[in-house]
Amino acid sequence: MSFHSFIDWSERFLVLVERYTDTIKGQIYGHVHQDYFSIMKGTKKQPVGIGMVGPSLSTYVYLYPAFRVYDMNEFTHDLIDYTQYHLDLLKANKELKAEWEVAYKFTEYYGVPDLSIESHELLVEKMKVSNKVNSRMIMRHGEERCI
Repeated sequence: MSFHSFIDWSERFLVLVERYTDTIKGQIYGHVHQDYFSIMKGTKKQPVGIGMVGPSLSTYVYLYPAFRVYDMNEFTHDLIDYTQYHLDLLKANKELKAEWEVAYKFTEYYGVPDLSIESHELLVEKMKVSNKVNSRMIMRHGEERCI
């Protein structure tokens, strides 16, 4: 697949996301061994969606296995929050017992009310002015190292 083909498909996907922004409740991606989010902008540069990228259950380059459990409003189906769990491999190997631990809960960790586009935009604004918030995101992005 050529790079131009990738751009074509990405643009088509973005058009669909923009068209159905009131229907699409979340975009959840995984298995990239990282922890971050992406605010998708529409053709008029307005936010139309959030791509939430979670870690993987498999290890890679000294990263702990991790997964997320999302909370959703049962009536509106809006994503409210998530809790991320990880497995400390060093501890598990030392104690010969694997116990999944809470790594963080998104709303508590970042001080936002929910997983909405508005909350993610608020978080980005906080990151622009607060080294503490920005450092938290940088740490989460490359966190879960088991070296």
